Amino acid sequence: MGGEYVSDWQVGGPFGFKMGGSMITHGKILAFEPQRRLQHSLLSPDDDTVISTVTYTLETDSDRTILTGREKLAKPLDDTGYAEALEGWNAALAAVKNVAESYETIT
Repeated sequence: MGGEYVSDWQVGGPFGFKMGGSMITHGKILAFEPQRRLQHSLLSPDDDTVISTVTYTLETDSDRTILTGREKLAKPLDDTGYAEALEGWNAALAAVKNVAESYETIT
């Protein structure tokens, strides 16, 4: 998506997404199990109010890996907020799909 994740990947440590030299989201690592699960909070840009909790899980099913992303919101979104969240998730999923499909299977 043209940016990078910034974290020490330790539970309780900071988490952020940096793009163009600026941090655009921030939060805290809530759970981290390498190659299995990542859970982090997203905080308000104005203070440390939790906006949502995002959980990514990886599961193996035969010869494929299934990535699931879930976001639990702290409060309901209005139509504009929903459209922005949907746009963000669509961009993220398209980026993950692009990266995943660019790798060749090594046998």
